[in-house]
Amino acid sequence: MLPIADLLTRYNLKTRQSLYNRINALGLEPTRKGNKVLFGDEAVKLLDQLDEHLAEGGTLNNFVPPLK
Repeated sequence: MLPIADLLTRYNLKTRQSLYNRINALGLEPTRKGNKVLFGDEAVKLLDQLDEHLAEGGTLNNFVPPLK
């Protein structure tokens, strides 16, 4: 489980909005523990795949997650 701050660092994003755009594009729902917003292993794996797709020149709109 990773919090928002760790995800920003992991993907080298400057703004929370950039991360929220990715999260919303993937339809991810966080887990809340107290006042912390956390994302589980499956969500992080999907975000990793999206980050790789974007690094290769893809867009949020044309990302298709690989089949399991």
